[in-house]
Amino acid sequence: MNKNISKSIARKINLLAYYQLAGGVVGMLMILWALTQIGSITGLVLAILIIVALLYSFSIFCGRKLLSGEIDLGLKLSKLIQVVQIFSFALLGYAFKFIAGFGVLIGFDFTDSFNFRFAFNTSDFQINYNSDDEVVSLMVNILAIYLIQFISELQEDIKEYRLIHAANLENTGLIE
Repeated sequence: MNKNISKSIARKINLLAYYQLAGGVVGMLMILWALTQIGSITGLVLAILIIVALLYSFSIFCGRKLLSGEIDLGLKLSKLIQVVQIFSFALLGYAFKFIAGFGVLIGFDFTDSFNFRFAFNTSDFQINYNSDDEVVSLMVNILAIYLIQFISELQEDIKEYRLIHAANLENTGLIE
């Protein structure tokens, strides 16, 4: 255990780390499966798959940083990968959705009328570029927003723990 954090904080960090790792690994497996289903891979499809693979790899990287003890960097990067997952949209042939782990999405589909939508996803991605699809929708991943808040609270808890721990060491004369 890292001496700069409490056991309860360490448990939360490990939970987040394993979540990041699992989301990234499932996403990479999904890409491999998609590769077996695609007949011919064009340059654009390959570029999209590389971008998505990099995003899932980044999620794995975040989890590894947290587990290896690089907590401050791991939390910052974990927050960043969650930000990428907040919004999903489709707009007249262009679309973006990226989820590493789980997604709880709420939003609206404006295609035919104003319809409220709710969706629960596991690791998922969609990137459309100039397709024939006429869908218009906007979704917000409330789980990603929660995780950003969770990470922010962890960062504050760590900061507070370190300040208290440093003050206690100073009071005992172990540090000056």
